[in-house]
Amino acid sequence: MYNKEDWEELERWNENRIESQKEKFGIEYNKYNNLDTKKQRKKIDKVVKCLNITGKTLKIFAIIIFTIAIFLVLLNVYVNLSNFKERTNVSVIDTIEKMYNVKIKVISKNVDERENGIYKFELEENNEIKFTAIKNFGNLTEDFLDRVHKYYFNKWDSPNKEYFIVEENITDGILDYDTHLVINNYEDIDKNVSIINEFVDFCGVKFYPSWQIYLKKGNSRIYPYNHSEMSKEDAIQNAKDLYKTLFS
Repeated sequence: MYNKEDWEELERWNENRIESQKEKFGIEYNKYNNLDTKKQRKKIDKVVKCLNITGKTLKIFAIIIFTIAIFLVLLNVYVNLSNFKERTNVSVIDTIEKMYNVKIKVISKNVDERENGIYKFELEENNEIKFTAIKNFGNLTEDFLDRVHKYYFNKWDSPNKEYFIVEENITDGILDYDTHLVINNYEDIDKNVSIINEFVDFCGVKFYPSWQIYLKKGNSRIYPYNHSEMSKEDAIQNAKDLYKTLFS
């Protein structure tokens, strides 16, 4: 058994030890060590939990982004394939009939298993008008308008016909037909557009404003008609306005 003096000695020693720890660490070492360890563990646990949550969130986010990217790629491929299929499967007859609001029938065709090749057509309402179409997958070339233009111009019997300059070229069986009047100045417009109007009257509803029929000055072209609803007066005024735009 310790006597009173021993206990007092032990207490003094312990107090000195505590004071020494306070001077060195600011708090009691054992208490500081225990508290610090607990706090650190709590902080580490929180960080680990946050990292786990963040990692899972990033994984989910990455999966979503990857899924969306795959979907967009597949959608783009599908759209491109669909468009390519539509272009390559174009119906020559349907396309021409819808484009010009006419009915046509096949005279002959020289095509492959995909219907690419050369077609010869004629109008159902007028079998004197024949034209050519060439299909090359999604590309369709035809000379319907040029053939109709040439047909009616040849049928037109007028002394004013001699004022026109006619140019026609055939490339790979496709006709390019051009009729125009040469003018030298602004004052020539009335007379020459009136000649064009005479031809337009002859054609009636068969006239197409997209025909290559125009006034020419130098290398410039003036198309009096730009749509089918134009009156004769509108065509003359339109030609005058275009002349001023080009040469003023």
